[in-house]
Amino acid sequence: MIYLDNAATTRPYDEVVETVTEVLANRYGNPSSLHRLGMEAEDIITEARKTVAASIGAKETEIYFAPSGTLANNTAVLGYLRRNKHSGNKVLISSVEHASVYNIGKYLSDIGYQVEYIPIKNYEPDWEWLEEHLDETTALVSMMAVNNETGTVFDIKRIRQMIAKKGLKTVLHSDCIQAYGKLELSVREFGADLMTFSGHKIGAPKGIGVLYARKGILLTSLYVGGGQEDQLFSGTENVANIAGFSRAVKLFLKEKPVEKVKVLSQLFLEKLSPDILINSKNTLGTIVNISMNLRSEIVLHMLESEGIYVSSGSACSEKKGGNNRVLEAFSVSKAMQDTAIRVSFSHANTEEEILIAAEKINEIYWKNKKK
Repeated sequence: MIYLDNAATTRPYDEVVETVTEVLANRYGNPSSLHRLGMEAEDIITEARKTVAASIGAKETEIYFAPSGTLANNTAVLGYLRRNKHSGNKVLISSVEHASVYNIGKYLSDIGYQVEYIPIKNYEPDWEWLEEHLDETTALVSMMAVNNETGTVFDIKRIRQMIAKKGLKTVLHSDCIQAYGKLELSVREFGADLMTFSGHKIGAPKGIGVLYARKGILLTSLYVGGGQEDQLFSGTENVANIAGFSRAVKLFLKEKPVEKVKVLSQLFLEKLSPDILINSKNTLGTIVNISMNLRSEIVLHMLESEGIYVSSGSACSEKKGGNNRVLEAFSVSKAMQDTAIRVSFSHANTEEEILIAAEKINEIYWKNKKK
């Protein structure tokens, strides 16, 4: 099997599976309980919070564990706006955001916010548009750090500088789910007030996310309960997954897999037929989006029959049908959207796998080309 759908989810590290299993079996106490097992569970969360905070140069009190990346994103945007209702009536959201941010726009419009979507120009935010629309009525801007469809990296620091130059109090949120562990995310340099991560993109389990909120940024929870995670994410903490996330962070940052992944993605592009259209630009190398000459669903199944797993886009949207709004925003034609596949790499891939995958994709392309 050759697994090249790592932007959708990664295979958990063996060490992470061991950690999660050990915590589930032996350290299963409720962190809110006052006995020894409860205190052990609480200690696991405390250590994990330290690990995540250190990884981005944040304070421990600025890190919150969430049930998923989606809930972290929802809480970052809606939690800020609900808590700060007088911060402004305009919200700017990039047109290529993940559904967990993009789809918030309709809800906000329905309750009276002026929501505008930041267009993309030459694989960058349209800076002139942003300069024109960013003003004192803008409560929040949301722009992802790395796009989950094309792998394109966006300059979040430039948005922060634009906000500062205008003397605005606008809060900046960045979905860093495809960037965490792969892009330098020091909170002092990066520029976002709110950042979100997800464990299963870096070899941790599914069902664990993280929200970073800069000190002084006040949020409100989206639901009520026992008040865990400083009132933001009520519900008994998933201690095993939090421990798994912490273990994955240590492994991921120690291995620094991005350099290896860059080599693999470059090899893939070099071996790919020059007739195949590349939809990815300005990337980390973790994701390559290409357009073939067959509908993507057909290509996926042909590759799967060879034991090669890729995707036709975001796992959260590819089953929905219709236009791919993200590729459309990147100015990819409808015909090319219909034939687009996403190949995403990880530290676990090998050069041999990449060569085989490129060869099979070329075979499929040329067989269809001759028909």
